Amino acid sequence: MRASGRSPSAPSADPMNADLLPPNGLLLRLAGAVSRAEERLRFPETAALGALGTLLVAVGGTLGGSPFDLRQAGAWFFGMASDSGPARVLGAVALYAGLVVSVVAWLQLVRLARSEPVRLRQLAVVFVAWVLPLVVAPPLFSRDAYSYAADGQMAAEGVSPYRYGPLVLADPSYVEKVSPIWQATPTPYGPLFVAIAEGDIDATGHGEVAAIELLRLEAVAGVVLAGIAVADLAGRAGYRPHLAVTLAVLNPVTLYDLISPGHNDALMMGFLLAGLAVASRGKKVAGVLLCAVGAAIKAPALIGAVYIGWHWQPGPVPWRRRGAHVAAALGLAAVAIGVVSSGLGFGWSWVWNLGTPAIVHSVTTPTTAVSDLLSQVAGLVGLGGSGSVLLSFFRAVGLLAAAAACAWCLWRSRASNATWYAGLSMLAVAALSPTLQPWYVAWGVMAMAVLPGRGTQKLLMAVSAYMIVATIPDYEPLLSSVPVLGPAFAIAVAVLCALSPTDVPRQLAARLWRPASPSVRVPG
Repeated sequence: MRASGRSPSAPSADPMNADLLPPNGLLLRLAGAVSRAEERLRFPETAALGALGTLLVAVGGTLGGSPFDLRQAGAWFFGMASDSGPARVLGAVALYAGLVVSVVAWLQLVRLARSEPVRLRQLAVVFVAWVLPLVVAPPLFSRDAYSYAADGQMAAEGVSPYRYGPLVLADPSYVEKVSPIWQATPTPYGPLFVAIAEGDIDATGHGEVAAIELLRLEAVAGVVLAGIAVADLAGRAGYRPHLAVTLAVLNPVTLYDLISPGHNDALMMGFLLAGLAVASRGKKVAGVLLCAVGAAIKAPALIGAVYIGWHWQPGPVPWRRRGAHVAAALGLAAVAIGVVSSGLGFGWSWVWNLGTPAIVHSVTTPTTAVSDLLSQVAGLVGLGGSGSVLLSFFRAVGLLAAAAACAWCLWRSRASNATWYAGLSMLAVAALSPTLQPWYVAWGVMAMAVLPGRGTQKLLMAVSAYMIVATIPDYEPLLSSVPVLGPAFAIAVAVLCALSPTDVPRQLAARLWRPASPSVRVPG
């Protein structure tokens, strides 16, 4: 798994030799044409294709009547035109096409990063080009940014967002834009992030939209910090930094589930990965403190402190000593978070809200999908009323399985691959938690990208493609009545992406037809 991430792939022999094609090999000729077109799609063309994808998504989410952004007065600087049938259809087509183009461009860029000496400076230019349309357009695919702004406004007014939801705000404009499920719910985010949101509200003169744009630019900064850490960790492990950055930073999940909606997970991952990178250079205390900063934004960053503590000493160490180091690292992180919480005047009340996201019922969550399916089956056989029981049972099973997976990852990890296993742990937590959100998947994708072997590449491609398909707008309302159909379609797309779809036409041609052995003429 490691070799393919370290050295350029050798060019394979082309089975699409025109002289060997049978006269009626139309399928093979078409496959060869596609393969040759892919060969011509080099780095500049791929970068332009990705920029077109994000531009289409931004346009599709901004047109009048768009179903993808928040259609409320004052929700954004522009694009809040009245609903229009043609514009709505055009917006949907543009956005869906943009998502497809973005995934294709990213997969092709990963392929090029395997075999070409792409520079990090070039990827930085691509990142700016791909991100720029998204930071200009309104927040898409999630309304969480409006919740962040409401939390900041509450803190600015002296109201604790850890005791009350945005409904207590006197200004209804802050409340109306928050998703109804969160309007009366206290925030689960760390005190440092609430302070950041409050600072953005104050800096913009209590301008909600401007504050949201600041929050999104801070998410971009978090992704950039994560990318620097990923490049450093990959390079120190002997892998190509540019391949790791392509997988982690230019990933469609990063673009559309972290940057576009401005999720605070981007800042959390920036500090978490920076902490692991600093710790890998021997500065363990500094690494733990950086992870603590991330946890003061969002709690999952504490997993970085766990891995730093587990690998505090090099070489073989008894597990009891490792456990003591983990406890010490977590204690140091807790002290740092306590200092931040007390200094900001919030205390530890936020800890009791960490389970708040579990109130969401999402059919893309594996445990929820299984419980819904079995609930429907139970209803067919006359066992109605068991849905909530099944959901609670499978959520409990999922949490136990996540804990077991995390323990296994920690035990299997070494100092050289600690970040990779930390990412796998976070991926397991995201998949098996009561609520799976696509931005949760970004945790594991970013961390696992530091060791971009071929197996890791396939896994990250599959997971990322699944989340993009499974969480596109209107996916759940469209397919929630058939809980098997939607996930099956998303899994099929994920499998195709894991098989490196840019190579499929070439491989298909090679498998469908192999030239017969040349006949031997006997001299006469």
